[in-house]
Amino acid sequence: LELIETPSVGPDGSVYLGAKNGKLYALDKQGQLRWTHNTGGIVYCSPAVADDGKVFFGSQDGTLYALGPDGSELWRFTVPTASQTAVAMQVSPTIGRDGNIYIGSLFRPVLYALNPNDGSIVWQTQSLGGAGICTSPVVADNGTIYLNTKDDTHLLALNPADGTVFWSIDLRDPAIGPFDPADPDTFSAWNPPALGPDGTIYVSFDDSYIRAVTPNGALKWITRLGMGEGFSLTVDAVGRIYAAGEDSSIYVLEPQEGRVASVLNGIFYNIPGLFTGMEVSGMDGRRYVGQTNTSITAFDPNDNIKWQINLNSTFSYPYNNSVLLSLGMVENGVLYALAGSPSGAADPIKRICIIDTQTGQIFDIIERQVGSSFVAQKTSMSSPVIAGNGLLYFTDFHRTVSA
Repeated sequence: LELIETPSVGPDGSVYLGAKNGKLYALDKQGQLRWTHNTGGIVYCSPAVADDGKVFFGSQDGTLYALGPDGSELWRFTVPTASQTAVAMQVSPTIGRDGNIYIGSLFRPVLYALNPNDGSIVWQTQSLGGAGICTSPVVADNGTIYLNTKDDTHLLALNPADGTVFWSIDLRDPAIGPFDPADPDTFSAWNPPALGPDGTIYVSFDDSYIRAVTPNGALKWITRLGMGEGFSLTVDAVGRIYAAGEDSSIYVLEPQEGRVASVLNGIFYNIPGLFTGMEVSGMDGRRYVGQTNTSITAFDPNDNIKWQINLNSTFSYPYNNSVLLSLGMVENGVLYALAGSPSGAADPIKRICIIDTQTGQIFDIIERQVGSSFVAQKTSMSSPVIAGNGLLYFTDFHRTVSA
């Protein structure tokens, strides 16, 4: 079973989560399965759960499903189009202050407001711009809907009564901030905006900047964070912004001017750094032995071979003649291996391969030009969560939850 998105919790403590097999699963507070519901496509989104326990979620089959707390189907809404690809829903629905359900599809720039009782269309937008809906709408206390669309750099504020645009601001306008001219002309915000307690809207596109916008649609500040991009954002009760990105760090920003107050760094793998040699051992007694031809063999405590892989067989031309430079630490069921181009290569690179110690499967390959430092991608693309006790919870690529 492959789970894709963040689970949702209902008012009775039930947990709802979608899966790649096209099912929605409902678990009780003890983790026991209550029921499942089948769809015609992958369930990429987190369900939205109303105060009365109704569950709303979308599927890649282009349908929004409304279920009762007992799993019974109340109604369904399918995006009207002739193209199955165009209607795919990969974002979570949002419940408005008036109870309406807001949903869109990945390749159509149309936002629908649906009646929560029967799924009928209350209104739909006509001219949002962009190529589709790739992030969930966010609803302010006064009901205003904030939205980014695919391949578009505008933040939109919509009227919840009819979906008309209150205001729009282009957050990549060269007149309002310093941007890298080498960046592409179009961006997408792959994570939804975040709202501060004062109504400020925080936005991250697939670049290294965080933008803050006032509730009236004016730019408040822009802050660059490291070399990462596509940050997931969360705001705490006093307004501090937490930004988790692919550069392995979580940044904490002050809301007034976007100043970085602190940084929680992930694990940095500088060369030679923490790579220790051609043989390493794990806490479970296994040994991992590498050879310069990129062969890696795992031995159990009795020296029986558990698996063997060759990294070059996974590298594409012209990098499939690499050499193994070193093995690294073993942690959380993951082995790190450092490979590089052979001596004299015209365009030398180094790669960190992240390997499952149980199977030898390669989870990820992180590549850098020689001379650059490595930063292992430890933080996930899902947003950090702040609990009522003030603790910040976040996950990483290697199946670890940290607080």
